[in-house]
Amino acid sequence: MSSNKTTTTTSGSDSAEDHVVRQQCLSLCRQYVGGSVWSRKTTPNNNIVVKQLTGGQTHKVYLCRKLLATDVDTDADTTEATDDDKQLVIRLNAKSYCLGHQQDYKDYILAPLLAQLGLGPKIYGICPLGQVLKYYPHRHFNDDDMKNNHRLVEQLAKLLAQFHQLDVPISKHSDWVLDLTKSSLAKLEIIESRLQQKFHEYNCKNLQSFHLKLEIQWLIESLESYMSSTTTTASGVDTTITATADRFVLTHADFRCDNIWVVTDDDGSGSSSSSSSSDSSLMLSDFDHTSYGSRGLDFGQLFSEFIVRKMPIDFPDDQLMRRFIADYIRESSRLRDSHGSDQKWSQRPINSVDSMLNECKFFIIAYQLMIMFVIIIMIDDDFNDMPLDEKTSYAICEASIGNYIELKRKFISIKK
Repeated sequence: MSSNKTTTTTSGSDSAEDHVVRQQCLSLCRQYVGGSVWSRKTTPNNNIVVKQLTGGQTHKVYLCRKLLATDVDTDADTTEATDDDKQLVIRLNAKSYCLGHQQDYKDYILAPLLAQLGLGPKIYGICPLGQVLKYYPHRHFNDDDMKNNHRLVEQLAKLLAQFHQLDVPISKHSDWVLDLTKSSLAKLEIIESRLQQKFHEYNCKNLQSFHLKLEIQWLIESLESYMSSTTTTASGVDTTITATADRFVLTHADFRCDNIWVVTDDDGSGSSSSSSSSDSSLMLSDFDHTSYGSRGLDFGQLFSEFIVRKMPIDFPDDQLMRRFIADYIRESSRLRDSHGSDQKWSQRPINSVDSMLNECKFFIIAYQLMIMFVIIIMIDDDFNDMPLDEKTSYAICEASIGNYIELKRKFISIKK
């Protein structure tokens, strides 16, 4: 989910577009939750506020809230209702630039499954138009949590380990990151001359001097090496297949702070870890890009977000990443070592803290490059749902390449 928008509508102030959205939201509430709270008889339209919370390339999210008696000038609805019933989240599907993801059916599989497992929000209903979800007061996981709240960091690492070990009935054919990188290179070779003109037009000095195709080719070769890395048992047996299987997992693939909720019992207005109660819990959201792929991507996305905001690169340091990885390994060992095998998951060198730290650093670098070439292709394709204008988009690409160059210089000695 991307841009934060807080448009609030009631039936008396809707524009034509707002009216359509409002009717869609209310229709879903009444269809999948129903009951006395959402029936037309007990709760007329003017007793309901629909507020847009976020809007992205794949969907827009709205909060539907029944007004209290003190909020309206009409007679109070005396029907008893739980707080869950009075506030619902509606996720309306939008046109998406899916980048190779098969999003048309995955929602029907993943959303209910992850909800039942407690990894995602409770879902009341799902249909081609969208989803009806429980509303959770929450704030987003942040820098302060990562640095100072070990309890939440440990919980997040465990949550990611649980997510990665899931076996769900979606395609496991290939690593989508590698597929995307290869297709992007082919596309960039076609539009190379146009890109140089744009780099010059928007004064993108990093991009003008950057050997884009060579760097993407390096990423492809590195990804292929990463997924075929070998480990050796004490008896000297090559376990390439096992190593690849350990790294090929169900990935969230948008593992950023915006999609990591710190759920609280209050109104969720706290902005730092100091405001979290001891019983705060974590929940993941936004599974549009969830696919089988390289586990390192989720690590890279998470830490890349902190690093970019804290350039020059001094946070998170190795100690913080090691702590997160160690918590992840402990939970993964608990989940996986009970499964019979010749060598336990936790005993394989590829799953050591040192190995996974290198893995994390590699994907921090890779993610910066991916941000850049994905945005460039979207601009060239004249993608209608781009949330930013062309100039701003190229400025983001310029910054990403600057980060990539600095990160690669810092981490270049890592081994995959």
